[in-house]
Amino acid sequence: MKSRRSTLVLAAATCVALAAASGCRADGKEEGRSAEAQAAPLPSAAPPGQSRRIEITVDKKGYHPPSAPARAGEALVLAFTRTADSECVREVIVQGKATELPLNKQVDIPVTMPTDGDLVFTCGMKMFEGRVAVAK
Repeated sequence: MKSRRSTLVLAAATCVALAAASGCRADGKEEGRSAEAQAAPLPSAAPPGQSRRIEITVDKKGYHPPSAPARAGEALVLAFTRTADSECVREVIVQGKATELPLNKQVDIPVTMPTDGDLVFTCGMKMFEGRVAVAK
């Protein structure tokens, strides 16, 4: 019985070590990417000279979708539409710049994705957060 338990412990430790070495976590997700970015398929690139649009609705519960994938260095337009008359979501902060979001009107914010990591945006009070994650 003791030998079998030792074998199981050794096998489990080996699995954890292999997962860590490959960049995977114990739950099967890759390190460094949000769960939404890992689950979502990589979007097709916009035609040359154009930016891909990501439509984002803002309401009392936050950003929808809360996360989207993108390619490193990709030119995007984040198209925000605020649908709730809430003080918190009256502005969005993207790359350190605050932009007013009028009620029920779309506001386009052009961005370029970083080479790795996430582009994070928040409401003015920093209570809600959304992101665009570089997909690998």
